[in-house]
Amino acid sequence: MTRTFTPSEVQELGAPAPDNLRDQRRRGLLEGVGHILLPSGKKTSRIEDALLAGVARPAWLYSLGDVVILAIAKSLGTVTSDLFAQIHLAKQIAPHVVEFANKGTPLPSLVDNRFAVAWREDEDDLSFKCIRTNNLNDIPNFGVARAIVVDMKREAELLPAKLIEHLAKIGGAA
Repeated sequence: MTRTFTPSEVQELGAPAPDNLRDQRRRGLLEGVGHILLPSGKKTSRIEDALLAGVARPAWLYSLGDVVILAIAKSLGTVTSDLFAQIHLAKQIAPHVVEFANKGTPLPSLVDNRFAVAWREDEDDLSFKCIRTNNLNDIPNFGVARAIVVDMKREAELLPAKLIEHLAKIGGAA
């Protein structure tokens, strides 16, 4: 069975506090992050499903991948104050950050693509386009006026030691 984490445990691993998670969830920022266990044993990431299934007080649980996303998103608060951007970008770069956290040699594609550059193609659109690069001088070639730049190797270095230990247990970091 895959290990899951409660909101309190998530906080101990570098993610936001349970109150912050609750607030972010109410605001619709945590779509696809976390799940509720239904009486049938199935999982859902929709509170409506849990209520319809008769779960009186839905308790959110988080996979290790969810914890990594939340820890990265919290760290991205130093790069952007836009909570939606933090979560959306964390979802996109989490696998690459975990690879950098691996104490072994990163994949060649990561060595050549240390930075994530993200931007909204349309200010009215909430989604982000994200490109990985090793050369920040390439940013003007992307044709964007404003971008968020994240050093994925540095994000890996900022992951808490306890989180790295959990990743090492499943082979995600050594």
